Amino acid sequence: MRPCTRCNITKPLSEYYKAARYKDGHQRICKECYRTRMHELEKTESRQATYKKYRQSEKGKKSRIAGAKRYREKYPEKVKAHSLSQAIEAKPCEQCGHWKVEKHHDDYSKPREVRFLCKKHHDHQHRRK
Repeated sequence: MRPCTRCNITKPLSEYYKAARYKDGHQRICKECYRTRMHELEKTESRQATYKKYRQSEKGKKSRIAGAKRYREKYPEKVKAHSLSQAIEAKPCEQCGHWKVEKHHDDYSKPREVRFLCKKHHDHQHRRK
């Protein structure tokens, strides 16, 4: 047990990520504080600028293309369902009536059976599974 240097709460070593550079082999801030810190860093302008620069570089473009290719190979049924559902006209969210919606397939083997859900309800639908 030892205190986190950020929140000062004493926690067991299992609540700290491993780090070989320290004597006890664990970081000085707990996992919860570390995740919070990383989330904050992701939103900084300099980090966003770095990501944008990488995405626009040749290496970034190749990486994105390779990732899309892997996705298409791994999930051909999803890709086909998404492609076939493009022609379906949007309707309001089934649950709240909001017009900014996303398409949701309950079964990818039935690509034309689509439910329209706003972002909030679409996220909720996926968390339930």
